[in-house]
Amino acid sequence: MAIWPVLATTVPAAGAPFPAAAPGSPPVPCAEPLPLLPSLVPLAFGLEEPPAGGALTAPDRRTLLEWLLGHGGPDASKYAPQIENLRVVGRCGCGCPTVDFALHSGRKVGASHIVAEAGGKTPEGISVGVILHAREGELSELEVYSNQGLDLPFDLPRPESL
Repeated sequence: MAIWPVLATTVPAAGAPFPAAAPGSPPVPCAEPLPLLPSLVPLAFGLEEPPAGGALTAPDRRTLLEWLLGHGGPDASKYAPQIENLRVVGRCGCGCPTVDFALHSGRKVGASHIVAEAGGKTPEGISVGVILHAREGELSELEVYSNQGLDLPFDLPRPESL
């Protein structure tokens, strides 16, 4: 077991010089900590930022959405034209494949309407539930969760398993 030495330090006020670690180095101005907070907010709420170019390009995700809309509630088919313009704007941080969507108008955060739901198995054999949500008339989230309560990464179920 390793024990790491810890030195007592103080953090200077914003804009004050921060003592340099190496002798003879010039002082480094301390930046304000608040600009760091917005970048941490998605992590605090379990959402990670999507990779650059978050378009709905994953063929397995598109296939799953099309299947859900074809087998969903009575109004599910009216959402099918939206698939072409959906963008992934957020991801769950637990390892599940849950994603948040947005159309041209941006992410919707109002009350959710369940468009379709199903149960199935992932390629790894994990029993999952799948819920397609809409908010304010737009597809907003593809929720995929483990029925076994696993907090491990897993893939989307294939439509034939639903």
